[in-house]
Amino acid sequence: MMKFKERCGKNMSLKKSVRVTLILTLALFAVALAACGEPNKKPDGPINKPGAVVEQDLGMFDTIPHYGIQQIKMYSLTIDGDNASFSGGVKTVSVAEKALLPEITVSNGEYIVGIKNVNTGKVIDDFRFRMPSEDTKIEVLTSAEKPAYFKELMLGNWTDYNSAANANLDWNSVAETMEPNGPFTMNFEYSIESSMKTVDVNGNSDDDYLRGVTFTLSGVAGNMARILTFAGESGSEEGIIAGQTYTFTYNFQNFGENTISFRMYQVQTSIKLGATADRPKATAVNAGKTITLAPGESASYNIAFTAGGDNANIIPVIELRSVFDNEKLAIAIAKENKPLDCAHDIKLIEAQEGDCGKAGNIAYYGCDMCGGMWRDDAGETEVSMLDITVKHAHTSDTYCYVSTPSHRKRCDVCHGVITNAEEHVFKYRVVKEPTADELGIKEEVCDCGYKTGKTIEYQENYTLTVKGENSDTVFDVKVDTGLPAGAKQLLGDKFCNADDLTEIFDKETFIMPEKNITVINFDKAVGDSLTPAEATVGGGYHSQYEGGTANLVYKKDSAVNTEDGKVILGREISMSMNNETATVRIDSQYLPDNSQISVNRRIYNVTIENRNKVAVKFDITQVNSGVNPINGVTRYNDVKLEPGQSGLFTFVFPDNVGVNSNALTVLWFKEMTLNQSVVLGIAISHREYDIEHTLTYVAEGGNKTFKVTGGKALSAEIKAQLPESFYIEGAPNVIYTPDTFVMPFEDATIAAVKKQKFTVGDKTYSIKAGEALPDEAKALLSEEFYNVNNLSEIFVRDTFVMPAYDLSVANLDAPEGNPILLYQATWWTSGTHTDTNRGECVVKKEDGGALRGRKYLFENGAGRQVRIASPYSANGSSVNLAGVTFRITLENKGSQAVTFGLAQVNSSTNKIAGCYDDNITLQAGQSKEFTFTFPTTDPNMSNGNALTVFSFGSDTPAEVVLGMAISYEFPA
Repeated sequence: MMKFKERCGKNMSLKKSVRVTLILTLALFAVALAACGEPNKKPDGPINKPGAVVEQDLGMFDTIPHYGIQQIKMYSLTIDGDNASFSGGVKTVSVAEKALLPEITVSNGEYIVGIKNVNTGKVIDDFRFRMPSEDTKIEVLTSAEKPAYFKELMLGNWTDYNSAANANLDWNSVAETMEPNGPFTMNFEYSIESSMKTVDVNGNSDDDYLRGVTFTLSGVAGNMARILTFAGESGSEEGIIAGQTYTFTYNFQNFGENTISFRMYQVQTSIKLGATADRPKATAVNAGKTITLAPGESASYNIAFTAGGDNANIIPVIELRSVFDNEKLAIAIAKENKPLDCAHDIKLIEAQEGDCGKAGNIAYYGCDMCGGMWRDDAGETEVSMLDITVKHAHTSDTYCYVSTPSHRKRCDVCHGVITNAEEHVFKYRVVKEPTADELGIKEEVCDCGYKTGKTIEYQENYTLTVKGENSDTVFDVKVDTGLPAGAKQLLGDKFCNADDLTEIFDKETFIMPEKNITVINFDKAVGDSLTPAEATVGGGYHSQYEGGTANLVYKKDSAVNTEDGKVILGREISMSMNNETATVRIDSQYLPDNSQISVNRRIYNVTIENRNKVAVKFDITQVNSGVNPINGVTRYNDVKLEPGQSGLFTFVFPDNVGVNSNALTVLWFKEMTLNQSVVLGIAISHREYDIEHTLTYVAEGGNKTFKVTGGKALSAEIKAQLPESFYIEGAPNVIYTPDTFVMPFEDATIAAVKKQKFTVGDKTYSIKAGEALPDEAKALLSEEFYNVNNLSEIFVRDTFVMPAYDLSVANLDAPEGNPILLYQATWWTSGTHTDTNRGECVVKKEDGGALRGRKYLFENGAGRQVRIASPYSANGSSVNLAGVTFRITLENKGSQAVTFGLAQVNSSTNKIAGCYDDNITLQAGQSKEFTFTFPTTDPNMSNGNALTVFSFGSDTPAEVVLGMAISYEFPA
């Protein structure tokens, strides 16, 4: 026989061991006391009459028998059958009514799976047994299969934020436990305390109860309490094991006199309802919906909980959703070591507005049988409470919890303490007004009332000088007052201190300081101003100066002096150099929401002001995204600014450079010393392209020139002076009319189109540039043909239009099988490479014909390989390669012989049997064709790319130029 130490049982086969309860020991002790007058005489039969025992709530025990205070009845409890007995082999014991099941011993290897009341025939879980008020016979149902571990959890420590109970409460630490956008409010009038422990808490039926704790709570909607609940030793079966999914049951019962509403969540490490690695997503009981209980009403909920780490505790969190005034809420929690098998009844949870105390939520979907929450009704995308919570701002002018470094505010609406601590903002307030004979006195104090003890003397008036273009205007202004009306008329919305450009004022909020001050208006920048948002020093762009870095000391808003004596809004940036060179990247945000704008055809003006006592020297350019340079954008080299000198740098972005969320300016500082300080004023603005370029028309009667803004169409006056069709010199393949022409972002020379010679074989035709071929010429051409004088120029017969030059062409051959022309990428598996892909070209065949292919330039070396990936289809779908034949035509377009190995592979760069040639030599200008057929031994062989691998030897020229055409055929 064995003493079964686990208590097993619950609805859905949740079973647990039965422990000896203190009630049994004390009950038996009470029997002995009752018979103390006759110490040697045992009672006759079961005791069912009042004994000298008492039930007294001492908080941590179920039922405490105690002598001489209150009489309670004891009844006999008998085990029927041979498979079990009470401790010590006893079959019958005396038990107080409502007591838990005493310890039971079962056969070795057996587990308790249920308790049957022989009197009523009803079977219940062992942990749900409560002694009836009558003599009772039970059967112990057992099984050889161990049930999932089940445990009623002990609700231990609880935390409230009652200021009286927590006189030394660190509100900064409290705030750190709460998400800023979470559903909770801190209210110092809130409290929670345990009023009774180990009480039965009913669930959804008469038999659905667990042992728990009754809490007395006070507070308003939004208040919360955190309860630390011991599960067992960390990492053990009793505790919480990382990665394991558990089923938790929550029973709630309203023991008070008023209807109450609340929500409850379960977390492991803190009350932050996060969804990150260090704060796993909280589980919301009842899918995060409000639970409302009338007096005496109870409810039970199951939730699925996956542990983020080993732990000895779980942490239930109560959020009040109604006013609680010493309301009594009983809570019982149980854990079972098995996943919750839930079929999900997913329903829409409507959006709720909420207020500053009680958070609202957006609409979402939830299952109240397991607590699951989703964005969609299909239950595919999980959400947490933070994902769906709508938190409204507090309204507060009332200060509380003042400390030396900071203070907090109390909301005037919900009375919650606003969680973010604020540093004190000190101002000097008048203590004594100045008189004709004496200066006044001010003390330094924060609005919350915290004082530093500092005082200053002050006079009543100081001078405010508004600097103008031709003359200055002086005003006599009283301290701590706003601008006089005359000064407001002279100043814009923002202006700055002429002697300290980092001191910027707003016209409506300006307060006269205790000093004479000269102010100056901002000038409007050309275009849209950008205030530099970041200065990423030593960041990423080291193509010129390896290892140059700098440390950012500070950045702040500032006016910046321009070359022509104006001031515009920008920033002052201070850096400390770590080397003789340093790369600095300045990120200037376009829009507050970090959204992107098109930077195509934009002009950037960057003003740099040297605020150092020594000259600075640097290169500067403007880039687009990341730290990549833009072709065509100016780079100013070896710029030198003397102390106090400003420089203007203009950058014109070309077309087709995309979008960006930041304007990125890169500077390379030179001739620095270690730890040298550099302070710059920086102002940046941008605008659409507005630069005029020269359009020159080369005409027989003399050239004509016009001024046209880049990116703009021609005016009617210019159109009337141009021919009906023309081309840009240097780009004869595109023919324009005056109506279709848009001025490029550079000077352009155009010429009228004329008839050109088109030669195919021994036939020559005269065709005007921009026109299609005559039918007779089309009949001589294949679908594709090429310029015999420029093998990179390939044409399609039905879309061809005559360029503005004479042209001799020859036909391209149709490849055998399916051609592959999307040569998208080239990777070296060892060594380096240059610009390998030189675009489409004609590849000559061994028999003198020609195919459309690609031209490659390889920078070779000993033992180097290059892999060319040619996708079969635009979407990258795989093709079964078993039995597929590849035909590769290679032409040596270099000036020296080339020796290499060639393979057609499946995936990676592994050779496939029968698909390689290790010794190929091509003389200059020589072509050769190769046929590779993939084996059929592996029917699952497939790939999304045709992978051609070249292996070069040390005797191969350093620079290899190859033309390649490739096609493939499926087996018949």
